[in-house]
Amino acid sequence: MPAPNRDENPRELKIAVVGSGPMARRHAAAVSRAGVGARVVAFADPDERARDAFDRDFPGANPYPSLADLLRGESVDVVHICTPPSSHEGLAVEALDADCHVYVEKPFAETADGARRIFDLATRRGRRVCAGHQLLFEAPTRRAIELLPALGDVVHIESYFTFRPVRTGAR
Repeated sequence: MPAPNRDENPRELKIAVVGSGPMARRHAAAVSRAGVGARVVAFADPDERARDAFDRDFPGANPYPSLADLLRGESVDVVHICTPPSSHEGLAVEALDADCHVYVEKPFAETADGARRIFDLATRRGRRVCAGHQLLFEAPTRRAIELLPALGDVVHIESYFTFRPVRTGAR
């Protein structure tokens, strides 16, 4: 990785986002408004139009066509993986091999063996990994957990988390 710029704040976490869809945008926006010494410095997406759109919304971050290109061009502390599930394991391993900490959107990996591979590599590298389950502490989730005892035995729960309303036959 390139040497850090001496003019940069040494305490600031440099974040990279892989993907540029709705979830990636939510991650970048959350980092931007967190105000805790972190900023998105780069993002990667193979689709040039998607990169251009992301770049318009987050102009301070450098665009790259792949995580490999990003890791060659930037020094980052944490990589947020916001891509389709089939790519999570490979991208997490790639980021860990570059000595980055990793935040992986759900599902964390497609298999238990894939998850173990990620955690084992993180342990060997002395890096942290985190699965994206940020909604566990949101007010609606906490309230639902409080109400569970009143429901009795739960046999099925269905939930939709989308960026557009889900249309179902229920009224």
